[in-house]
Amino acid sequence: MAVESLDVITLKSIGKHTSTIIWLHGLGESRDGWTDIDLNLRKKFSSSKFIFPIAPIRNNGFYGNRELPSWFNVTCRENIGKIEDPKGLNESTLKN
Repeated sequence: MAVESLDVITLKSIGKHTSTIIWLHGLGESRDGWTDIDLNLRKKFSSSKFIFPIAPIRNNGFYGNRELPSWFNVTCRENIGKIEDPKGLNESTLKN
């Protein structure tokens, strides 16, 4: 199965690199919404490298099948917390 790579923004550590933080955004959000947090987190965790992957655009039943960034499809409020889209979840975890 061919898998496309995720778009990823990487910020190097300010100080000596000793750890890496991977930050996943929420349903319908994008990396652009985290700019202020980026600056504050980098100051607080100056030895950490930050990786901000961007979820692929996919139809999402939670918002009436609108296309938006999401790691997998959440079809309705009643199913929140249940793995209901294993294919979509697997696609997101296989990307590199």
